[in-house]
Amino acid sequence: MTTFSPCIKRQSAGFTLIELLVVISIIGLLASIVLVSVNSARVKARDARRMSDLKQLQLALEMYYDSNNAYPSTGGSWWGVCVNGGSRGLPAAQTPIYPV
Repeated sequence: MTTFSPCIKRQSAGFTLIELLVVISIIGLLASIVLVSVNSARVKARDARRMSDLKQLQLALEMYYDSNNAYPSTGGSWWGVCVNGGSRGLPAAQTPIYPV
């Protein structure tokens, strides 16, 4: 006949609270590292897009000058207002720094 002793510790099939907290903190740390690297890649891609847009604008102006021997007139655009003191420029969320 088998007798059971109440002093025998029963093993549970689960994780302890400390193990779960360690795993969650490691996952949080890895997620923050990934988010930082993705954000810096987005900033670089946005700046590259801006540089590409400026190059396309430059080429379009050069082609217009070659065809007409003059640059297009402003036609009373916002630039005249900015030059004459009406405004200090267009608001921007962030001023890009280009490696020139």
